[in-house]
Amino acid sequence: MSAPRLHPRASPVALTLRVAPVRPAYAAGLRAAVATVVPLLVATALGSPHASWAMLAGFSVSLSDKGGAYATRARAFAALTLIDGVAAALGAVAAGHPAAALLLVFAWTLGASLLRALGAAATSIGISSTIVLLISLAAPAASPAEPLVRFAFVAAGGAWATFLALALWPLRPYRPTRLAVAACYDALASYARALHDPAEPHAAGDRLAAARGDIRARIEQARELVGANRRGRPGETPRGERLLVLVEIADQLFGLLVALTDAVESQRRSVGGDTLAIVAARARRIAREVTTETRLGRSVDRAKEVLADGDGMTPSADAVLAQTTPAIDLSGDETSGGEGAAAQLQVLLERLTHYAALAEETSLAIARGGPVPATAPAAAPPAGRARVLDTLRAALAPDSLVLRHATRVALVTAVAVCVVGAVGLSRGYWVTLTAVIILQPTAGPTMLKALQRVAGTVLGGIITAGLAGVLRDERAIVALTFVLAAACVAVLPLNYTLYSMLLTPTFVLLAEVSAGDWHLAGVRVVNTLIGGGLALAGAWLLWPNREHDLFARSTAGALRAARDHLMTVAELWAVRDVAAEQRLAGARRRAGQAALNGEASLERLLAEWPTPAERLEAAFARIVYLRRLTVATTALAAARLTPGAEHDAAAVRAFVDAAARDLEALAARADAAASA
Repeated sequence: MSAPRLHPRASPVALTLRVAPVRPAYAAGLRAAVATVVPLLVATALGSPHASWAMLAGFSVSLSDKGGAYATRARAFAALTLIDGVAAALGAVAAGHPAAALLLVFAWTLGASLLRALGAAATSIGISSTIVLLISLAAPAASPAEPLVRFAFVAAGGAWATFLALALWPLRPYRPTRLAVAACYDALASYARALHDPAEPHAAGDRLAAARGDIRARIEQARELVGANRRGRPGETPRGERLLVLVEIADQLFGLLVALTDAVESQRRSVGGDTLAIVAARARRIAREVTTETRLGRSVDRAKEVLADGDGMTPSADAVLAQTTPAIDLSGDETSGGEGAAAQLQVLLERLTHYAALAEETSLAIARGGPVPATAPAAAPPAGRARVLDTLRAALAPDSLVLRHATRVALVTAVAVCVVGAVGLSRGYWVTLTAVIILQPTAGPTMLKALQRVAGTVLGGIITAGLAGVLRDERAIVALTFVLAAACVAVLPLNYTLYSMLLTPTFVLLAEVSAGDWHLAGVRVVNTLIGGGLALAGAWLLWPNREHDLFARSTAGALRAARDHLMTVAELWAVRDVAAEQRLAGARRRAGQAALNGEASLERLLAEWPTPAERLEAAFARIVYLRRLTVATTALAAARLTPGAEHDAAAVRAFVDAAARDLEALAARADAAASA
């Protein structure tokens, strides 16, 4: 198997300007602009001076929308709106009371940062509510009713943005799940085609290695969305059951394709004849059918012809989890020859054909209806209160990285509040907001975020200064604000520097132009520089977390997960039942996810500066050989299906025992490196 090429580390400037290879989020930007500007127009028409709170809530809800099941998103939006409203009210109460404000800032930012332990949605809520609190503290209440007024406007703005996100178009609760499932099959089709005809073997090996992690992530995302759709429903629909089966079949197809990978890479030739091309075509057709849910108008005879296996029999979707096909993770690697290799290849191709036909039958059933498979697996139960409490208890442990980061954010924010109060900075909340936004759990990402935020704000300040000499009409200002708000959200997936550059004129225009105070663009730049400096000082001085240490820990975890996967294969070598396949699938997924975590840590390590080149080289080597280890284990799991393979159980066990000891020794060294 060819190892992925090692790319030289980019400079900090290159990382700051690097643009992600994705399309701008035009629809999300347009929706965010509507959510932000419409409250301004309504409040202006009503003569209310509190439009900024509704605008802020609308913008926050729009930014927090990462897609997913509609019910899950609705709960997240409601929680964000409620907590933001409480933050706005508490800020109004504490504003003008320095001691109370300082205590509130420390306690709130500490608790909000701890929410990071509960996942991405909770992290968004924590950051958004902290921003609202800091802005509210900077605006003393004009009357005793001010806290309730701010809460009401935040609630109105959040409700408006939620309506845009969930109810502006006809409610289709399965659309996010269908798109995620279709993305799995699109990726599988591309992988099968590349595997069928690798025109340039070395380049193909690199592409396949990169594609495996992407496919694994897509399958896990689809599985999560299917589970989210099933949770909260008293009874599942046939469509939901069929989508669940399609996700499980995608996992099986992925494993079988991976098991064939080494035959292509080691023999440098096309393997599988027309089978892989047919599988690729079927996967692409499945993706199209699941996306559109169109009735294809095929007759029953034509459907049977399309779906039939070599013996003319169409497999039943009810048998999807009753097969003894290995569900294999990130890659496949085998170096066998002769009759054994030919027999194993034949087994893999037969099962690949079977599952491709089974997947197409299931996709057709989504549109035309039909009985729900009796053996469809139950979705994982939702994370209940006990699990959430367990997660929070772990986050509060003395050695918890989440607790250290939360304490760091709280201390730096409190210091920023003191600095702003002591110096008397105009619009000082920009200092505290910048510090909160820039601070990340490790030093490398904090440095990168600081460079992006500062560079973007400086460029945005220049743009705003140029606009000051041109814009005079209020209607033109509102129109331009709409365009800028849409653009800044649209480019956020591409590059945070671009987002910061467009965000500065957007909010200077929205929040400050009514006073005609155009010099505030310069104030924002200066305050951003101060906030960035405080964030970097906090990252370097308060419990600094180097990604090198975290990478060592993630490597140790990946090594142990790979060891467990290998030991599971040996333990179940001669077992051919459903329970055994489910155990193998679980071990395979854990090893794959641990390897992906290691790769994500390596990406963050590249942002740390300076890191010695030899240390980076060693980190790349760990990831490369972890991939190869997963490949070898995958091939070993596939080999157990070969007729007569059960006679090799003793030899496999001896090899696995020796390999497991070596893997544990390597994991112990990684632990020692992290603790040094």
